[in-house]
Amino acid sequence: MRIGDFGQPRVEALLDEMLSRGRVGGSFLFEGPLGVGKEAMAVELGRLLNCENDPPCPARPPFGRAPGEAPAGSGSRGALRGAPARAASSKRAASTARIESSETRPVGPSRCGSCHKFDILQHPDLLLVFPVPTGTWEEGGSEGRGGEFKPGAVGQILQAKARNPYYRHDQFERPASIQAEVLREHVLPAVASRPVEARFKTIILSDPEKMAFGMGNLLLKTLEEPPANCLLVLATAEPQRLLPTILSRCQRIRFQPLDPEWMELRLRELYDRPPAQVRLAASVSQGSMLAAARALEGDLDAARDFVFGVFEGAIDGQTLDLLETAQHLAQEHTKKRHLVPLTLQMLATTARDAVLVAQGVGAKATAGAGAGAGPRLVNTDRLAALERVAAAYSVEALHGIVRRAETAERQIAGNAFVEHTLAALFVDVGALAAQPAGTPGQKGRRR
Repeated sequence: MRIGDFGQPRVEALLDEMLSRGRVGGSFLFEGPLGVGKEAMAVELGRLLNCENDPPCPARPPFGRAPGEAPAGSGSRGALRGAPARAASSKRAASTARIESSETRPVGPSRCGSCHKFDILQHPDLLLVFPVPTGTWEEGGSEGRGGEFKPGAVGQILQAKARNPYYRHDQFERPASIQAEVLREHVLPAVASRPVEARFKTIILSDPEKMAFGMGNLLLKTLEEPPANCLLVLATAEPQRLLPTILSRCQRIRFQPLDPEWMELRLRELYDRPPAQVRLAASVSQGSMLAAARALEGDLDAARDFVFGVFEGAIDGQTLDLLETAQHLAQEHTKKRHLVPLTLQMLATTARDAVLVAQGVGAKATAGAGAGAGPRLVNTDRLAALERVAAAYSVEALHGIVRRAETAERQIAGNAFVEHTLAALFVDVGALAAQPAGTPGQKGRRR
């Protein structure tokens, strides 16, 4: 068996070895940042364990690996093939947390029925559980005006996850959690029962740290001694919030941020966007396909314009304007929670670009040279603005801006006061700028 290309070469090599020895089973804890493929890898494991073909069917796009390609290095890999599988309409209530396919796509010898069902997240022996508001899990679907079946909230989320393995729905109007009823009525019975048609049941708990208070103890016996025909995976970005007794009963596997070049190929497959915009999204996302997707779907261009405006104000010594800018961004943060992290990531990316321009990379970028070798300029269409930033700051100051932006992002994620944090950062960006125009080469603070 050979697992697909998920941009996690160390994890892929480990799981390949476990599959070859027949030692995949029991309880796993997949931990790592959001949007790095933990859920998708867990689904892939279940798919491989239950594939009906010999040799097994290849991984679905965008995780397909060229024949014979080994999981070595997460840079440029084999070309992607095909489009993501589409989820079909639901025919049964969402209380089963699965969707019934209305597609009549031919399976063919290269894709078995079991793998097809895993691709669209509707295999009867696959259960994917994630936080939703109270009562949502049991909501059924409804008939549309044309007689078509419209799935409930859980069914719609599963359809979206089948189309895009990195999809995450966390913008509910009410608090979301994994309720005790879901554990008692779905997860535990699924663990205890025999597979319906597969060799292995695959049960995935996404964000298990959001289980209802005190419910973690329900899983302890299951995690410690799961049935031999059951693969149980907990996927979390916050393992520190789980009970120590849960952590001790799982095989822990750490996922890393994804390589931007690996992400570019997959983002182009999932989103019909210009290559320059995809590269920008991959570069500012800090190795998260989720962050890159939100950048492409949201305010990427606006955040970039905002950041270049901050640098212009800083270089021109407009301190009061910078403070007003911080206030405006903090106000927007109350309506668009992703905007401040995206802006801070863009600030760090722009400062890194200015370092490259100062080192002479800018000319190569516009000429198209050096592709695939060494650091790459992200904002290739803003070279004139980057040259002004590079002239106004020392390389040391630009590295300091990167560190300050990353620190501010961590502080805000830890519930620091947004406006004050942004104001302090933007004032620092101004203070690190060079002397006014006319004194090139003098790197010092404004008076």
